[in-house]
Amino acid sequence: MEVEKSGQYALSFRVASDTEGGRFHITAGGKPLGSRLNVPNTGGEQKWVILKNDPVQLNEGSHRFRLVTEVGGYRLSWMEARMANAARQGDGPDPPEE
Repeated sequence: MEVEKSGQYALSFRVASDTEGGRFHITAGGKPLGSRLNVPNTGGEQKWVILKNDPVQLNEGSHRFRLVTEVGGYRLSWMEARMANAARQGDGPDPPEE
């Protein structure tokens, strides 16, 4: 991912699961980025919800993220990083639907 401006970024993930207990976290440069996220039972494999992580500091430049699944059993549609002050609902375009 190319970060154009250093700052606090909110990370969002679109997930679905027909069971509870899924868990994952993100790393960048081999270091944890944000907190662990628990995936709830969303009501089915096509019932999508958006999970949000606490804002994280990203510096300008190129970054490679790795999603580390601690406990599987969920589906991930997309991940988004948006400047924290622009991550409020209704600001900017919605991420793509799958």
